[in-house]
Amino acid sequence: MSFRLSPIRLVPALLLAAMLLPATSLQAQENNDGFDSIQFNTQRLCFGMSGITQERALAICDALALGQNVRARELAQQWVTDEPDQPGAQFALAEVLFRVEGNLPRALFHLNIAESLTDYSSLGRAMASGNLEWHYLTLSQLSYAHQLIGDQEKSLEYLDRISAIYGQDTESFRGWPLIKMKRYDEARASAEKVLAASDNPRDRSRAWNTLCAVELADLRPAESLQACENAMNEDENIAASQAEELDTVHLLNASEVSLNLLRFREAEDYLDRASRQIDPDSVGNPWIYKLYLYMNQGRFDAAREALDNMLVWRDNQSPLVGVMNRADHFMASAIFLMLAGYPDDAARLTQTALNQPDRTGSYTADEAQKDSFAALVNSCLLYTSDAADDSLRV
Repeated sequence: MSFRLSPIRLVPALLLAAMLLPATSLQAQENNDGFDSIQFNTQRLCFGMSGITQERALAICDALALGQNVRARELAQQWVTDEPDQPGAQFALAEVLFRVEGNLPRALFHLNIAESLTDYSSLGRAMASGNLEWHYLTLSQLSYAHQLIGDQEKSLEYLDRISAIYGQDTESFRGWPLIKMKRYDEARASAEKVLAASDNPRDRSRAWNTLCAVELADLRPAESLQACENAMNEDENIAASQAEELDTVHLLNASEVSLNLLRFREAEDYLDRASRQIDPDSVGNPWIYKLYLYMNQGRFDAAREALDNMLVWRDNQSPLVGVMNRADHFMASAIFLMLAGYPDDAARLTQTALNQPDRTGSYTADEAQKDSFAALVNSCLLYTSDAADDSLRV
């Protein structure tokens, strides 16, 4: 059983309200580094920030908004070529590589350069530099990137730096790295701290999702399911105010807990809700789990339909998410082909899953678990194929 985390960029609580203005418009009262004193104007968003005014950055954001991904890559690459010491250029190229192409190693290279160009130790220094937005964005993305590649200590370090420099409460983001390091008591304490102090539904939703995973890891499935349901209740508050769907990942986590409790009808209901609308940024594909459920119940016509829908969902996933769950898709397809009597085709898919493993930073499962599953099924398929060949020779 594997839990997931929604891939979310860390965003300032007030968008730091002002962070997000040109450096020349940031004016704090003398001897006051707090955000209450900053004057700001409304600006269009670029990389989630409202204070970015560089024409080259805005052009890249416009290209991304229009789906002109090749154009965005070309503009970012040219900016880095022309101004390699500009942190905005390094971050913009990293963002295109990270979000659009799913090229995490190359994105990390440029994020590290951006960090070296914005090594500020205080809010005052960041504001005076004129690169405040790029500094914040770089730290935020580095925290998320290190989570994905499995360096959870580094992820927490960047969260601590954001908190220390910008005064932002990052507690709701700490639970998942702690879970990945199997520090369950600390993760539980972190989530409970958020729930006790925050009225923000997104923070509370993340905290309940943390408890959902922690309680099941602690062999308390009933408490885990309640935590999952609480996470969805917080999502409903967000959806009601912003016309959004419930978080796909939270629905999938609830379905897994229900399966653990042998509540199959309830689990299928959660999966049905999760599959109503394709979510390109969801690290979980509900059709994978519907496919497994239908195969286990002998509902092969429904399983065949689920396989088709699983591949449609897969084709619509963002590149970054696609490298997090590709092996899941290979394995689900392989199991179906094995049951359908195509062991050779299934073996090729399991071998591909071994050759192209998932990044598991957003799953509670680790690489060893997923690789072991793929290797076990692959060896069974190869044995079956060899046995069939021997029988033909006899």
